[in-house]
Amino acid sequence: MKILRRLIILLLPAVLAALGYFAGPAMSRMNATVALADQVLTDTGSGDEERSNELQAFYAKSQSPDDLVAEARRIEERFRVGAAIFGFWCGLVAALQVAAAGRVRRRRVYEIDHGTCVACGRCFMSCPKERSRLKNLDLARGAK
Repeated sequence: MKILRRLIILLLPAVLAALGYFAGPAMSRMNATVALADQVLTDTGSGDEERSNELQAFYAKSQSPDDLVAEARRIEERFRVGAAIFGFWCGLVAALQVAAAGRVRRRRVYEIDHGTCVACGRCFMSCPKERSRLKNLDLARGAK
C-alpha cells in the first residue's frame, strides 16, 4: 500500500500535466481568434449569405488567413503550456492530499470519546489531574 501511495504521489502531477498539455488545443477553441481561424480553415468559399457574421467581418478586413492561422497556433500553444501548468498544480495538490491522508497521527495523550466510553481506565494515566496527584505523591514519598 505504501508503494502505491508513493507512486501516486510521484506520478499524479506529471500525469495531470500531460493531460493538461494535450487538452490545451480543445480549451483554446474558446478563444475568439482560434474559433475564427477554425471557421476560416473550414470555409468552403460559398457566398456571403451563407457565411457567419464573423467570417464576413474577417473577409471585409484585409488580414491574410495565414496570419490569422499563425496567431491562432500561437494562442493554442499558450493554452497548452497554461493547461499543463494548471494540471501539474492540480496534481501536486492532490498528491499532497494523498500524502497527508496516509500519515498516521500519533497521540501523546489519550483523548476520551464520551460517546463510546465504557470506563476501561485507559485514560486514567493521561489525565492531567491524576499526573499532578501522582507527582505530588512521589514527591511526598521521596521527602520521607
